[in-house]
Amino acid sequence: MFSKLMKWFSSDRSEEPRPLSSKPEPEMPSAAVAMLCVRVKDEFSATLDERTMREVVGQLRRRQKIEAIKLIREKTRLGLKESKDIADDLETVLKWA
Repeated sequence: MFSKLMKWFSSDRSEEPRPLSSKPEPEMPSAAVAMLCVRVKDEFSATLDERTMREVVGQLRRRQKIEAIKLIREKTRLGLKESKDIADDLETVLKWA
């Protein structure tokens, strides 16, 4: 890995370096997230599709909670408190996964 990095530094740097970590990002805990989606549908009469949920999970993993709340609000048309509650619950699920 070090040799690849040194090779990149000595090259013309025309291409961007690849991430140093070759580990794939962990999968979303599907059962817990599915339960959360059902709760959102039942409690708030709103739906979050799988693509949106994956975006929200990615933002929460990158510690971009405000952007995650904004995305939830945009997709569900819920208020700030409700969207924050959903983001908090999802963050809790991710911590325990």
